[in-house]
Amino acid sequence: MDKNVVVINGGFISNAYDFFVVIEQKWNSIIYDIAKGELNSRLEVSDEMRSNLNGYLQGVSREYRLKRVAECKEEFDKGFIGIATRLWPYLNGIVGISTGAMKIYAINLGKRYTKGLPIVSSAYGASELGGLFMAFSVPGIIPNDQYVAHPDSAFLEFIPVDGKDNPMGDDIVGTKFLDQLEVGCKYEVVITSRMTGLVRYRMFDVFRVTGFYNQLPILDYCYRDNQLLNESGEMVNEDDIVTALSDSMNVWEDCQVRDYIVVQNKLFVSILRGDTDGPYYYLLFIEANRLLTDDDAALIDNNLMNVSLGYRNCRRAGTIDKVEIRQVPTGFFNCYKDRILQANTLSFSGQFKMPRILANPDRISLIVDVLNSLTK
Repeated sequence: MDKNVVVINGGFISNAYDFFVVIEQKWNSIIYDIAKGELNSRLEVSDEMRSNLNGYLQGVSREYRLKRVAECKEEFDKGFIGIATRLWPYLNGIVGISTGAMKIYAINLGKRYTKGLPIVSSAYGASELGGLFMAFSVPGIIPNDQYVAHPDSAFLEFIPVDGKDNPMGDDIVGTKFLDQLEVGCKYEVVITSRMTGLVRYRMFDVFRVTGFYNQLPILDYCYRDNQLLNESGEMVNEDDIVTALSDSMNVWEDCQVRDYIVVQNKLFVSILRGDTDGPYYYLLFIEANRLLTDDDAALIDNNLMNVSLGYRNCRRAGTIDKVEIRQVPTGFFNCYKDRILQANTLSFSGQFKMPRILANPDRISLIVDVLNSLTK
């Protein structure tokens, strides 16, 4: 409600994206509650949150609430392209981790809600660090989606990744330290955290060194090593997929891919029926704001060939067939996320990362379960 907001921090950029999606879908209810000065009694929130929000609303004069409601409604009636700076004219940017699995949300956020605003991927961290971060952004100095390594957060080692994007074996051997990294080379991160009893973690996250900030390497996130499609030696990673989708959305203009998951078709069919006959290709489960066609699938396939040399070579050799889209109904990914969280009580929604490339049989079977529950 405050017009003077200068930054929105979502932790993960998916939370910031969901924030704007909810505003677009529920704006009538939101401004009604603001005008009334209390939350709708049917809204499912904790008693503590309800009490805090009602206290905040009632602490603002009715005159100001009605004035702000009128301003917001005027902007909502104009549409939601660039809504962020129209609601909050002093807003300087959006902060939230936006690399890897989060990249699709940053793309959608920028295309629709926050046009022109910087989206800063604030830091790279892991729960294994006990709440600390191993690298930070430096806005205005380095690109907003790159990080500067932090030497005091944990003991950092880096496994060199060879020219074929293959780590040097399964064992952690031949690691390099921060002062030994080279510009242009890729490395997988290994962390030894003092917060968790000097346990050594192989993170499976691969970074490229793009330069140095003073004497510290600048890290550009590439992909997770255990998130690869490689049935025919193509070595397609999650960043290749999201780049192909982003390039496709730039052509479509009217279409927004809200979320996606990729599964190898033979793996999907074998888990469901035990059948592995037929050509090999990728199944793209996509939630979008319009119906996708065979031409749209062909565009994604062509863009994937443009960004991945390995995929292009396999397509031309005939060892991989073209991408197939399986469009899912609106709400599928929210349900999929909820089901995963229900099965893992140690996780919570604010830290959830949607798996992009599925190989886990249970997670693949869950796709079918959720689809069946939504189509009953």
